[in-house]
Amino acid sequence: MKLKFKISLFSDYHIGAGYGKGEIDSIAIKDKDGLPVIRGTTLSGLLRQGIWELLQLVSLKDYRKCKQSIGTGNQYCMELNKESMCPLCRILGNPSYTKKWKISTAKIEEPSTIKSGKIVWRNRVNIKTRTSEKRKLFSEEAIDGKMNFIFTVSNDSSGKEELKEASFIVAAFRMIRNLGASRRRGKGQCQIHLIDITPEFKNKENGSVENKLLDVFKEVWLENKELDIPYTENKSVVIKPLTKKCFNVILLTKEPLLISTRGESGNRFQTVNYIPGYTFLGALAWKIASRFDLNDNEIYKKFISLFRRGGIKVTPLYPACKIGNDIYPSIPSPLDFLTCKLYPEFENTGHGIKGYADNENEPGRCLECEKEGKQTPLEPVNGFIPLYEKAVKTVEVEKREEMHIKIDLKTGKATTGDLFSYTLIESGQYFTGSIDIENWEDFSTLIGLKPQKDILFDLRIGKASSRGYGLTKVWFGSEEFENIFIGKSLEKRIDPKKPITMNLLTDAILVDRWGRFHTTFNNEILSHYLGVEVEIINIYVKSKIVDGFNSYLGLPKWRDYSITSGSSVGFKIKNPENIEKLLKNMEKLEKEGIGLRREQGFGKIAFNHPVYNKNTDVSMRIRLYEFIRLCEKDDKIKNFENRYKSQLQEKLNKESFKDKNWISISRWLRENSNRSVEEIKELLGNFHYNFEFSELIEKRKVIRDKEKFLKETGKKGFKELLDFLKKLSDDMVKENKTLRKFLESRAIEMLSEFIAGSVEVKND
Repeated sequence: MKLKFKISLFSDYHIGAGYGKGEIDSIAIKDKDGLPVIRGTTLSGLLRQGIWELLQLVSLKDYRKCKQSIGTGNQYCMELNKESMCPLCRILGNPSYTKKWKISTAKIEEPSTIKSGKIVWRNRVNIKTRTSEKRKLFSEEAIDGKMNFIFTVSNDSSGKEELKEASFIVAAFRMIRNLGASRRRGKGQCQIHLIDITPEFKNKENGSVENKLLDVFKEVWLENKELDIPYTENKSVVIKPLTKKCFNVILLTKEPLLISTRGESGNRFQTVNYIPGYTFLGALAWKIASRFDLNDNEIYKKFISLFRRGGIKVTPLYPACKIGNDIYPSIPSPLDFLTCKLYPEFENTGHGIKGYADNENEPGRCLECEKEGKQTPLEPVNGFIPLYEKAVKTVEVEKREEMHIKIDLKTGKATTGDLFSYTLIESGQYFTGSIDIENWEDFSTLIGLKPQKDILFDLRIGKASSRGYGLTKVWFGSEEFENIFIGKSLEKRIDPKKPITMNLLTDAILVDRWGRFHTTFNNEILSHYLGVEVEIINIYVKSKIVDGFNSYLGLPKWRDYSITSGSSVGFKIKNPENIEKLLKNMEKLEKEGIGLRREQGFGKIAFNHPVYNKNTDVSMRIRLYEFIRLCEKDDKIKNFENRYKSQLQEKLNKESFKDKNWISISRWLRENSNRSVEEIKELLGNFHYNFEFSELIEKRKVIRDKEKFLKETGKKGFKELLDFLKKLSDDMVKENKTLRKFLESRAIEMLSEFIAGSVEVKND
């Protein structure tokens, strides 16, 4: 079931991103394109507030079961029967009951309606003396209201019980009248309305879908009547039996993604740079478990067969290199890949990359620099290397950081000490991997796939996935390549008479006959897997701890030790006699992997990977079809910002804006960024005669003679600024009419930031 809501804002609001920028102490939270968003964590808090306020009504006092709902019971409802739970625990979950409803991030309905944010200065008042506290003046960015946001609340199941809960959710959101900071002082006035429900809901009464759900709320929750409206569950589509299926997986992040690692402190959560296989497998299992009752014996057997008996095998999903409408897979950089520290490979004058696993002696310094008489050390290549012959750089994962607080429902204020930070994978990025499914019929039925040519579905992954994070779009594409992380047959890579390099494409968990973990390679281990005697030449290896947590049991999983991806070992075969048998064994190892937990993506290896030969004759292009491409609007905004940022650096000289007085102009530009470029250009053109600007300079009292700045010091900068705005005005005519107003506003904001960043700050 999916509920679609619209938030209508009627006044300015501020939802902080948790950090400042320039002169602003607290900027508003925005997505990667600079568009305001309201995260699911905020909406989840508003829903909790709305439910709590409803439960204060006398007509709903019988539903106050636990202390969360101002009842007399335990801290939370401990019963597993939903009928015995209070609405708070039933809808939003508790430590013993995982919530089923997931709330998305609210995104603006029409970007063209956006007006630029403005800076609001505030000070803290002492509650006892009712006077301003010293050194407590701060500024925040307020987003102009009068705009609409859209978000969804979804549940993988859809039946009468879900309909009852949906009616309570609708009623709770209708209780909300303000959101964001200072909402109790008139800021963030809003209304939240239901505008659609899937599957379609019909009853005898006519009217809006919201009124129909409110009628259900009245009937079920207020009058305690049985729901007599016919509403059947969605039937899963049964697809004709197929044998084992293998797919290339292409995943697009639609919301920021957090796959948390072991943190240094309990309130800081940092993500890894890729999607581990066990995380992807767990997300698939959770999607199915949310749709079906696993107490059903037949469903349980199918579930166990798929997820606990090796019925599904996955690989990690690594970031892809996007070029136009094509993407190319990547692999973790081999640890033996070294490059010149002074002239790295991915630069115009780079001295190249070389793998040293098959060399007995690593030089330790750049040989090219040595020819020029320089002693330059070598350094490892970090990141992910794309499987693209003309690769010019490594693939870097774009990240963002967001802060969160906890609100006390009684006081409406942030609770002391409950501040959390998330370091996230940014939305709008592609990841690739592969999946093997033994029983396609069972899997497609359980996950609810429709009979279509393109296997496409939404999947929530990672932490806070029910609160506006972790939404992804997954496409199972046809397996165009035998191995998506290699791209070249073994026969074309291996000569058994020459040194061979084995590279770990994923982490590998290796144990000896007594169950002890290996943290490196030796001759005995390699000989065991290859079936022939070998002699190791060189080893580049790292190891790490693999932790996990069972959310259902609330307990940590067994701790494993793994050799990390990118680890490399060079070796030579002592007696290469039966070459055909050796190649078959190597091919089997590349296909099946080594070590434990291979179905979760561990133990993938490659011999003489094509990256050691600069991906020569490797073609791993994956064409993105329309349904998996980024939204055209997002692409246009991102392309505009990248292009405009380059123009700022090319056309404007930072040296021309070093004077302190430019801070005043920077502030004025930001405050007036909602004006058109033509309007701002006209005002700047009359700079020497405009009282507004003269007053700005005079108020700062930086220099006694303001005319000196107006006519001499700032003359060069103003000429550059006017010329640049003229070009910007001409370029804006060519932009999309729907986005033009927003792009103009964004351009002026970026110009303001560029000027402010150019001013020299001197410490007195």
